[in-house]
Amino acid sequence: MIPLNNVQGTDEWLMARLWRLTSSELKANITSTGKLSRSEAAVKAVYKLIAGLACVTRMAKEEKTFEGMEDWEIKKAIAVYTGEKFSGNLHTDRGHDLEADAVAKLSERIGLQLTDVGMCVMGDTPLGVVSCSPDAIAYRTKKIVEIGAEIKCPTYAKFIELVDNDVLPKDYALQVHSSMAICETERWHFAAYFPGHGLFHKEVRRDHFTDTIAASLEEFRGMYADQLDSVQSSLAKIDKAESPAVAAIEQEDSLI
Repeated sequence: MIPLNNVQGTDEWLMARLWRLTSSELKANITSTGKLSRSEAAVKAVYKLIAGLACVTRMAKEEKTFEGMEDWEIKKAIAVYTGEKFSGNLHTDRGHDLEADAVAKLSERIGLQLTDVGMCVMGDTPLGVVSCSPDAIAYRTKKIVEIGAEIKCPTYAKFIELVDNDVLPKDYALQVHSSMAICETERWHFAAYFPGHGLFHKEVRRDHFTDTIAASLEEFRGMYADQLDSVQSSLAKIDKAESPAVAAIEQEDSLI
């Protein structure tokens, strides 16, 4: 696992997410049983990631970032490549104040010093295509994560639902277990906080489901690489066949 220090919610973080499969967006490619999906929807999801990679690559070549762009400009830049209509304000607070309180409460509960991390990339290279963005982690050493945490600050209705059911919600099982797989940890903490109440907290242990997801994510990395090679080969063929004049015009029109 390679940690990246791009702060969550920033332009740099958003660009890093555009072309990676993230733990919060697994459902198209990893089934509820932890298996790799090769469905039509799964293939299209990889095309979207490859398109995100093209977007980031183009912006890097032109020395552009999202910094200083209006939200509508960011949405347009992303939509031109991925079709994704980025929702919300990039710089929305997202309950950061509440999350900080929740992190402090969780740190006290488990007796470990929790720290921020921008993104954790699976494998041994920062260019890996599978990642997660834990809300907090605790390191065993400078490079090895001891535990991570997924923290929610939900509406009151959702909070009391979590408390009353008293289990890790199925909606977050893939995210939590994939984060363990990506960070190569044995434990992960799920917590939810609403002001005026105690912390809802569940410790999740690595199990067969985690290992199944880990194997599927390894398969996904190969699937992504194969699909990227296929796309690049197909694009090279049509670009070679295109007349230089027409290709130049279309390239100019496609600039962000």
